[in-house]
Amino acid sequence: MSCATIALHLDSQGGLDGLIDKGARLARKFESHLVGIAAADHGLFGLSVATGFSGTERLAHAVEESRLSASRRATQFEKRLSGLAHPISFEAVVDDHDVATALLRRSTCCRP
Repeated sequence: MSCATIALHLDSQGGLDGLIDKGARLARKFESHLVGIAAADHGLFGLSVATGFSGTERLAHAVEESRLSASRRATQFEKRLSGLAHPISFEAVVDDHDVATALLRRSTCCRP
């Protein structure tokens, strides 16, 4: 059995290298393309617009920090998979949405 694509949430909670390794093993086993999804999680920032904080420097800094964090996780994913002895097909995606939205948007393209 093979899966066309596997979506992997690049979590910001730690242990990312182990998660990437597990994703790579699954992709190799099922002959799949592995997509690492790093969500910047701007969901709560939309609320700040409604409450009048949209123009503040703190909000701009928080948005930029969340994008940088997601970008670092995507880069870590790419570097880890680029160094594999047995290469697999992969790509990294940075998505500005919250985790649930990012995964739903990207996983609709993942099918067996």
